[in-house]
Amino acid sequence: SLRLVGSEMCIRDSRYIRRKLPRIRNCYEKQLLVNASLSGTVVTQFQISPQGSVLNASASGVDPTVSKCVASAIKSIQFPKPKGGGLVNVRYPFTFRPAGG
Repeated sequence: SLRLVGSEMCIRDSRYIRRKLPRIRNCYEKQLLVNASLSGTVVTQFQISPQGSVLNASASGVDPTVSKCVASAIKSIQFPKPKGGGLVNVRYPFTFRPAGG
């Protein structure tokens, strides 16, 4: 689920995150080749500017390489301008599991 703090944004704006899911999944799948039992949740935290760009993004969990890659993918998202302007702080989890696991 999408958690927003600050200026209002509609939950439907999570579709902008879903557009990056192939890149985000690839972050996990690359490390899965190194560690076949890798699974868990990466929690991202990022800030959306009044212009809709991601000012900063961080992530933690699962594996440092996966987290760094996911944060980079989030940083590349362009959101719509938040209603009412201002900064929006977002916390968004991604749960990864091996296929068939």
